[in-house]
Amino acid sequence: MPTVIIPAPPPTVPALEADADATAVSSALRRAGSTTSSIADWAHDGGAPADWTGDAAEAASHARTSFGSELDIVVTVIGHVAGACERYESALVGLKSQRDTLVEERSSLSGRQSDFAQRAATYTEDEEAGLVSESTTLQGDIDAFVDRVETWQTSLTRAEDTLIAAFQSVDTAAEADQFTAGQSQGVQSTMNRLIDNGTLPEDVRGMDATQLREYLADHPDVARQLSEQQPAPGATGPEGVLAGLLQPAFTTTDGAADLHEQRRTDARTLFEGLSPADASLLATLFPGAVGNMSGVPFDYRADANAVNVIVALDDEQDQLRDLEDQHQDNQHDGDLFGRNNNDLDDPISDSQDRIELYQSILDGDRQIIFFDAADDGAIAELHGDIDSSTQNVGVSVPGTTTDMSSYQGVADKSENFVADSGGDLAMISWMGGDLPDDIIKDAPFADYSERLGPGLADFSHDVRQEIEHSAAAPNDVQTTYLGHSYGGAVVGRAELSGLDADRVLHVESAGMGHDIWSPSDLPDSQQGVDRYSMTAPGDIIGDIQGMQVGDIGHGADPDGFDGTTRLDTGDRTDGTPNIGKDSHSNVFQRQSDAYTNMLEVLNGGEVTTYREPEYEDPPLYPYPGWTPEQTGWETPGERIDIE
Repeated sequence: MPTVIIPAPPPTVPALEADADATAVSSALRRAGSTTSSIADWAHDGGAPADWTGDAAEAASHARTSFGSELDIVVTVIGHVAGACERYESALVGLKSQRDTLVEERSSLSGRQSDFAQRAATYTEDEEAGLVSESTTLQGDIDAFVDRVETWQTSLTRAEDTLIAAFQSVDTAAEADQFTAGQSQGVQSTMNRLIDNGTLPEDVRGMDATQLREYLADHPDVARQLSEQQPAPGATGPEGVLAGLLQPAFTTTDGAADLHEQRRTDARTLFEGLSPADASLLATLFPGAVGNMSGVPFDYRADANAVNVIVALDDEQDQLRDLEDQHQDNQHDGDLFGRNNNDLDDPISDSQDRIELYQSILDGDRQIIFFDAADDGAIAELHGDIDSSTQNVGVSVPGTTTDMSSYQGVADKSENFVADSGGDLAMISWMGGDLPDDIIKDAPFADYSERLGPGLADFSHDVRQEIEHSAAAPNDVQTTYLGHSYGGAVVGRAELSGLDADRVLHVESAGMGHDIWSPSDLPDSQQGVDRYSMTAPGDIIGDIQGMQVGDIGHGADPDGFDGTTRLDTGDRTDGTPNIGKDSHSNVFQRQSDAYTNMLEVLNGGEVTTYREPEYEDPPLYPYPGWTPEQTGWETPGERIDIE
């Protein structure tokens, strides 16, 4: 006769003493690494004081070089252990979540076991068979729970052991030297492999990254071979790690947000675990993989994109020669009436502008942190530096008709902001893809912003990571995303995708973003964002703000969006009011009231709110092209301190 067996209560879930949110150690390590790297750069760039000569000068230069090399080892080791800490912290987040689930599951199982024990204490013969079956099921569920707890404990132990091993691998000077040498040898091994297989010529053997890029500038065909080269899966050393980051599990976009964030972390860990010289060389050897990779420090993305720009310059020079040949042919081949069907003037001009841009980037060693020359082009550029003096970082997003041929104007505006900021503002110009080409045929449609917005949101996490891993980390750096014209719609859609921003500034903006009508339409991540808007009276974009029908239109009017502070456009530098259709671009006139207001937002300073204009005898029904004569401003704007 069956006997009812009462399963033992499920075991308690072991405590997780580590705090999954404790990032103090890794943050401190990153700051120490950044500071040490700056000192190492100083040592390498220094040499002897200018008034030292002879043996003393030689000894001083040698000592600083030796000191810099020793610090390079320290930087590599700090990057290695900081990355291990960050991976441990990331593992703890998942382990904490799993433990919470296990605790809830144990509570449920305990309730079931207690209830079953009470009913099994006294039962009738008729109930026995059912209780035996229930006992078997309950015991199976408890056994499965015990297995999950053991698996969880194993994962925790593995995470702890991995962290300990990372520290133990470099906890003596000899081990640190050995670890750093191994990393460096891995990068040199990759370079030698590329030479041996013919990707690189023998001439470059032994070159450092700077020398290699100088060589590539004179040999664009070799640069092209590198840009098409991918790290080999299964390779050892840093190349193998880089290859792993390009595997499908990391590159898929369907339901892979966690994997993408892990790659961002792993890419940062890889490059910060190398000496600056080796990291730069690795980026230069695989520019196609590294130039736009999330998580790669901006310095090394710029190194990679320098090679990509060399290739783009060579391609564009070939393109211009073809266009000029076609233009010449068309000059001779007219129709029956002797007319020339020559529509190549604009393409030739655009090509010339692209060549001028690419040459400027290479000559000026500009910091290009995203680059794609295909079609209308995509580019992002860092202006200034994110370092110990940085208090604010601004990201400028342009609008309709902006492409690679006209991008320089966007860069110039950002450069002006940096120059006029007082030294604590860095700017990024971001043209992350195709923008509308035509105000009438393209700009009303939302598809451009719907494609670009998520990309800008993702890039914003790269910006935040760059700040947190730099010497600016202790400064509580604030970020501002400035969207001009159609760029405002892009910024709005980026907010819908979780843009990491402290402030958002809409400048003569097309709208808050397609389908965005109130703050409740935005995710919780955006609830703490401070928003500002600037639309000059008479700018025709004001006539379409807030209009949306189907796929046409860009959501709410930024000037009336709940919680947004509307700013004054004021006067131009000559004292005339900044109104009318020309104000759409004239708001960027340097030192004008509108420009000053924008700079104050970027710097977190003091802004002037909107003033209504006064007009002299406007017609009852203003006709197209009518320009009102403004006599002044109705009331002074209010001064508001952003902080």
